[in-house]
Amino acid sequence: MRVVYQARHEQIVDALTHRFAEHLEVIPAAAGLHLTATAPGVSSRELAAVLRRASAAGVALLPLSMYGVDTPTQPGLVLGYGAIPTERLAEGLHRLRRCLDD
Repeated sequence: MRVVYQARHEQIVDALTHRFAEHLEVIPAAAGLHLTATAPGVSSRELAAVLRRASAAGVALLPLSMYGVDTPTQPGLVLGYGAIPTERLAEGLHRLRRCLDD
């Protein structure tokens, strides 16, 4: 499974780095089944709208703010990939891109 998860991780990082650069900045991570990306220049309200559109499009994401303790976090997203078949990642990323562009 390590090879599968590493391939998923690399696929998502590559997509976020090259196709989402104007919207998201990946926070480097060496382990885990989630990726985190900040959304510079996006307000919390705008990000909440993206999350609603993504949910309606069948893309489950979590706001980075769910993981803040005392201080407000920078707007961002947490993308999990442990339970998503590798062959479905491209479609999910395509849907997310549409949600960010709207």
